[in-house]
Amino acid sequence: MPETGLPGGRLKQVFSNLRIPQLVTITGTNINWANNVDVVSTSSTDLTADYFIAYGNNPSFISWVDGETNAINSSGPSSVLVSNAADYVVFNKVPYVIHNNLNSGGTDDTAYIYDVSTDTGLNSSIWNLTKGTYGGTNNGNGTGDVAFKVSENGFFSCTLILCLQMEV
Repeated sequence: MPETGLPGGRLKQVFSNLRIPQLVTITGTNINWANNVDVVSTSSTDLTADYFIAYGNNPSFISWVDGETNAINSSGPSSVLVSNAADYVVFNKVPYVIHNNLNSGGTDDTAYIYDVSTDTGLNSSIWNLTKGTYGGTNNGNGTGDVAFKVSENGFFSCTLILCLQMEV
């Protein structure tokens, strides 16, 4: 490992803690992956924890994947739109997942929030951004992001929904 000249060899320590990514095959998918996917784990420390994937382009899905077997447990409703962003949070002891659906040929960008405290959590969203609320031009390259943030005191949760190339 190259020495960096940083006090205490901090960069050397950072590089020694990196893990080599592993390629896994997720079973239960049979769609056009294209280049649209986001993966979010339910744990920052457990490498075999369940995770969620937002993926696909006509159709697209949000799916709950078993972290030990890499098999899809359940999927939310399909869409003809692009889904390429997801986030996960536990707020007030309830786990939530959010994902986006972007319309690269129109103004129907939206996002959905699911309560995933049960195995049927992806069956229907508990909240969604109404299609057509934001927009005015095409989101030609299907770009956007979503994120949850819980306040330091744990009393509030905020949601970020980013739809790019849009007029608001």
